[in-house]
Amino acid sequence: MDFSFNVIFGDKGTAQFEVVYGLEGTNNIIEYRHGDSQSFSTVKMQLTDKTPIITLSKGKYNSNSNLSDYINIFKNIAVRTDITIELMDTDRNKMMTWILSSAYISQIKGMDNKGNETYVEELIIEYEDMKIIGN
Repeated sequence: MDFSFNVIFGDKGTAQFEVVYGLEGTNNIIEYRHGDSQSFSTVKMQLTDKTPIITLSKGKYNSNSNLSDYINIFKNIAVRTDITIELMDTDRNKMMTWILSSAYISQIKGMDNKGNETYVEELIIEYEDMKIIGN
């Protein structure tokens, strides 16, 4: 497997994933026309940012790390931490970085332990804010 994304779960540990979906942001727009406006066109105003869910697919991490404990306790409570997602090139150099603030795991699909490695089919992440850093 060729893992293109390095995902750092705060101080809990690191995992590698092949695919990440949802690394985009959109703004909610409202169109408004004043009742006494001389123009028949509307004014567009930006509201809050919309934060989509992040889906991490086809990943692995070391079973003996703190990340195992962090992933296991998500079932009882949503433990928030900053999550950093790094896009890596073929030489394992960082190409781009996304930092998800106050993020937590909301869903896990398909886990399989093989020796010291745990493989994950899919992790769903919710978050409050995203910063994008081009390297």
